[in-house]
Amino acid sequence: MYCLASGSSANALLMVAGDRALLIDAGLGVRTLKRELEARGVSPASVAGVLLTHEHIDHVRGAVPFARKYNVPLVTNRATLDALFAQERRDAPCCEVATNGETGIGPFAVRALPVSHDAAEPVGLAAAVMRQSPTPPIPARHAGVPRRRQRRRVTGRR
Repeated sequence: MYCLASGSSANALLMVAGDRALLIDAGLGVRTLKRELEARGVSPASVAGVLLTHEHIDHVRGAVPFARKYNVPLVTNRATLDALFAQERRDAPCCEVATNGETGIGPFAVRALPVSHDAAEPVGLAAAVMRQSPTPPIPARHAGVPRRRQRRRVTGRR
């Protein structure tokens, strides 16, 4: 787990499992995200998804451009997607996960948990690396969360 940015101006975390990665929030611009990923030996093409905790600009500045440029799904609940696409005035690849729901993204299992914050429907995210990555990756709408996994908890509250 790497902290790419944390603070009132930008937030972004990177979770790596083997040759795949997840971005958790993308509050940096696309060029900066790319530079930060590559500085850690991660190619933008290896990012399985961009998890979004909520739609505030310090968490989503580079989310839509990154998703569009690298064809990476944005992963969050419908309310956050709607708010984000309304403020961006364009869409991007996405994978909806209900608050209190679970999904699989590449080798990662993700659960969205409700938190209190001044946003459409903010979530904290629990992400785990599956012990054995499915091949090919299970589409998010069909994925279950395996019983055996390594837990990493990330909260979206700032």
